[in-house]
Amino acid sequence: MIVESQPGVGTEVAATFCLSHPDRQPLGDMAGVLLAYLLSESQADLQYVHRRNGHSFEFDTAEIREALDGTPLVDPTVRRWLANALTEGEEDLEHENGQAEIT
Repeated sequence: MIVESQPGVGTEVAATFCLSHPDRQPLGDMAGVLLAYLLSESQADLQYVHRRNGHSFEFDTAEIREALDGTPLVDPTVRRWLANALTEGEEDLEHENGQAEIT
C-alpha cells in the first residue's frame, strides 16, 4: 500500500492485491460500494482504477463533476447514470476469459 499526502492538495492511497493470495477477500459489490460513497455528503473526489487480465475500468469523479457543471451527483438522473456506469464498468472486467472491451 502506498499513501501520499500533501497539505492543501489531498491524499492518494494506492493498494495492489494479488488475486492468488490466500488472505485476499473477494471484492464483493464494488459498484454498490462506490455508489454509496459517491452519494454520501463527501465532497472529496475519487479516482478509481480496477485492473484485471490486462484490462481496466477507470472512474474519476473530478471529470464527472466538471461535465455535470454543477448538477449534484445525487440528482436522480445522474444517480441512475452513475449506478449503470459503475455496474457496467465492473461487469466488463468479468467477461468470458477476461476479454473485456473497454473504450
